[in-house]
Amino acid sequence: MYDNPTPIIDNAVFWIEFVVRHKGAPHLRTTANQLYWFQYYMLDVIGAAVVALAVISYINIKLWSSLLKRIFGGKTKPSASKVLKRKKNK
Repeated sequence: MYDNPTPIIDNAVFWIEFVVRHKGAPHLRTTANQLYWFQYYMLDVIGAAVVALAVISYINIKLWSSLLKRIFGGKTKPSASKVLKRKKNK
């Protein structure tokens, strides 16, 4: 902070005059002002991450369920449609 070749006030005056000379210096403004609101809040990135996480979770659940069915023999409760078919056949 103390090792500046020019005083701080001179540096501030230079940049104020620079902005005035270049009519607001649009080339120094942040590009975040030109983004859509969903890009600014990164909703497109968050949406892609949520979709990827959902797909990975779905695949993971399916793999684990098929693995557990193979290990334990697939003994599960019959579904409601199978129970109704059995009752109709009797």
